[in-house]
Parts: sequence; structure tokens; C-alpha cells
Amino acid sequence: YAIITFKGQASNLLSTNPYDLMRMGGSTFMVVVDGNITFTGYAAALKSKPYMLWTSVFLHGGIFHLFFNIYALVYITPFARKVYNSGKVMTVFLITGLGASAISLFWTYRTVVQYGYPPVRVSIGASGAISGLIGLMLVWGHRDGTFSGTATRNNMIRWIFYILIFGYFIVADNAAHVGGLAAGGVMALLMKPDFEQGESCLWRISGMLTWLAVAADVPIIAYLAFTTTPSDPKFF
Repeated sequence: YAIITFKGQASNLLSTNPYDLMRMGGSTFMVVVDGNITFTGYAAALKSKPYMLWTSVFLHGGIFHLFFNIYALVYITPFARKVYNSGKVMTVFLITGLGASAISLFWTYRTVVQYGYPPVRVSIGASGAISGLIGLMLVWGHRDGTFSGTATRNNMIRWIFYILIFGYFIVADNAAHVGGLAAGGVMALLMKPDFEQGESCLWRISGMLTWLAVAADVPIIAYLAFTTTPSDPKFF
């Protein structure tokens, strides 16, 4: 966030400029050509900037957006850590973050094809991955069936309600939220809780690789910030 604030053309502590987000790793199929915005296809966007599905998770639209996601992550993660080891939780965060970004990109592309060009839209933020953790714990709690599991499930349902309703009114990326929820739910069906199955070497390695992917985000975004040219594009 600090990189975007200080290297962005028109970004500040309260809000970030969408054009800055586009060039620093935001998830979008919009590209700037000779100072104009044009639209690429879904596959073409992924081929040209595959890293954006992950870098976009760590970009935020403003200080309030960042603080809300930090609060949600700090609140939700302890629930997951009571059931799953850190390697599994980190892997879920990675997979659901990528899945949420992919679903968001597809939904935006579908909207453009069906209804025409929208305003400049760049998908950013960790809320898709956080929604993945919520989906993980919702499905686990429902399948667990104990008092603790049911309470966790109901708590996660409240969080889903807050995220989707609030997201609707502020025109947030609910496609990413739903995509993350679905991916997290699938992960809960595939993974066993640690009190049923201890942490394996595979999950420890997966967790370490995910931490490396998180750490790599900072230099990638910094590289894009310092090597790409700021622009103020216009539509064709």
C-alpha cells in the first residue's frame, strides 16, 4: 500500500487511483495502448499478466479498505487455526485468493461482453481470500455438527451477510467474494482437520511455499511501480 501511495501518479493515503492499480498488478483485462484504454480477451489478459491474479490480492483501494481487510483477517484466522495447521490455512488463502481473482476477472469480462464497456474496473484486495477462509470454516462447522462447529458456522454466515450486503451498497467486488467462498467450501471438503489427521510434511512444504509467494508480492509490485510509466489514459 505504501508503494502505491508514494509511487502512484494520483494515489494518496485515503484512496488509490485505478490507473496506478492497473500498472502495479491489479486484476483487469483493460490495457493502456498509446494513452488509450482498450479491452483484451479473458485468456489474453491471463496470458499477458498471469501474476495479477496474486498481486491483486495485496493491493487495496484506500486506507479504510486495507484496515477492514486486516480486521477481518485477524478475526477469521484464529477460527481456522483452531482446526487446521498453518500450512493448510496459508494454502487455502493462496488457492482461494487466486480463485476469487479468476472468478472476478471472468465476471467482469462477461459483463463487458453482455452490456458493453463499464467504467474502469480493477479487482483488488484480500477480501476474496478472506472469504475463502470464511467458506472453509462455514463448511467445516456445518459438517462438524458439534456445538462449537455450529456456532462457528453461524458466525461465518453472519460474516457472509455483512460482506455481501456491504459490498452491494459500496459496489465492491462481490464476484470475488462469492468465488472465494465457493473455493473455501471446496477446500473444506478436501482437507481433514488436524485433530483427525496431524500435519504432514506435504502441508508444511505447501505452507512455506505460500509464505514465499506472499513475500514475493512486495518486490513484484515494487518492480512494476518503478519500471512502468504512469499514464492518464482515455477511452477510444
